[in-house]
Amino acid sequence: MSNHDIFMHVICAVVYVFCGITYYYGIINCTFNLTDKKVSKSKLYFYITLLFSINFILFLIYYILKLSLLMNWLLFLITLYFECRYILKASKIQSAFISTEACLCTLTCVLLYRAVASIVFNVPLKLFEDELSNNNYFIVYALCISYFSSGIIFIKFLGKKNIAAIKHLLSAWKQMTFFLAVNLILLVYIFVQSYFYDKIGNSFSEKIWAVFTCLYIYFGHISAFKFAIRTSYLYNLDKENIRMCNILNVQKNEEKYLSELIEKDELTNVFNRATGEKLVKDLIDKKIEFTLCVVDLDGLKYVNDNMGHKQGDDYIINIANILKHHIRHDRDILFRYGGDEFVIAFIDSKSLDIGRRMLLINNFILKKSQELSIPMQISYGYQSSDGFNDFESIFTQADKYMYQMKKLHKQLNPKIARIY
Repeated sequence: MSNHDIFMHVICAVVYVFCGITYYYGIINCTFNLTDKKVSKSKLYFYITLLFSINFILFLIYYILKLSLLMNWLLFLITLYFECRYILKASKIQSAFISTEACLCTLTCVLLYRAVASIVFNVPLKLFEDELSNNNYFIVYALCISYFSSGIIFIKFLGKKNIAAIKHLLSAWKQMTFFLAVNLILLVYIFVQSYFYDKIGNSFSEKIWAVFTCLYIYFGHISAFKFAIRTSYLYNLDKENIRMCNILNVQKNEEKYLSELIEKDELTNVFNRATGEKLVKDLIDKKIEFTLCVVDLDGLKYVNDNMGHKQGDDYIINIANILKHHIRHDRDILFRYGGDEFVIAFIDSKSLDIGRRMLLINNFILKKSQELSIPMQISYGYQSSDGFNDFESIFTQADKYMYQMKKLHKQLNPKIARIY
């Protein structure tokens, strides 16, 4: 081997190392950006050296074994996947994305530069498969340029600027599946092309066809990538809309719950005094006629003192449930006014016989009292809103009638007067 040959071999080795380092820097940098892994410069150089060394040794083994271009790149695809997965610690989907991107990009560049070089230097494509002898360095030049170009593509187009878009794509399973399927189809297509590559002679038309095939694969890949990115953004927007709707529903339910806590009486789950008075005052302001009924529980103190406050609470809850059951939920208003007092606003009550309705309620309460073994009975009084302009006046009049009934109950049944 002459000094010139040695010099050329050294130059090829230096160029190959430089281009290989650029290539693996692009791949490793993209992988760490996707995985959000922070590494020091020394660690980054270690990974570059490790991956370059592994793949260079494998390249030499493939070259010695005289494996075909197809087999070379198929093994490279598998090797790169496992390197990303187990050395760089990327996920399965990230490893699949990086390995297919690297293999498709680099192999397309290799075939394209070989085809272009064969046209420029007017040599057959088969020459690129020959051994490094007789000063034939085309195979190394094409490989170095392909590595360098692919590394630049990874650094520029798959770097930090576009990493957010790629993450969107990786998070959208359907879009990522589509893109990987396109990549695999293009890989199969270019693998088939590479299988017949060394059979292409020195025909200009065949070489032009090889160039157009590589350009078709490149632009097809770019189009699929852009389409998958755009649809992944739409998919993620749809997911974000669903998430925001769920948040809004949760907030709405929380607001409803908090509103009920503010508006409702904790023990009986009917409106509390503040809410009830506001609703009744709104009726007065809107000139809606109603009849206000004040209901008082007879003997609550006796139940509390002699049967316990638990029974007293049950007394209040049962009366509230019975009143709720006997009013029109879409029209009438029921609220707890105080400890043992409830108020009902029977809206548009001209057609209703309030006295008869309240008598039926009281009879029902007496019947329930026997079932529960709790002495339950109510006194009530009611007053129409006709002729009144404020809640207090209507309430005072209804309250007055309620106390008259309570007094009457004591007179009619003096034996149980002690429970009042």
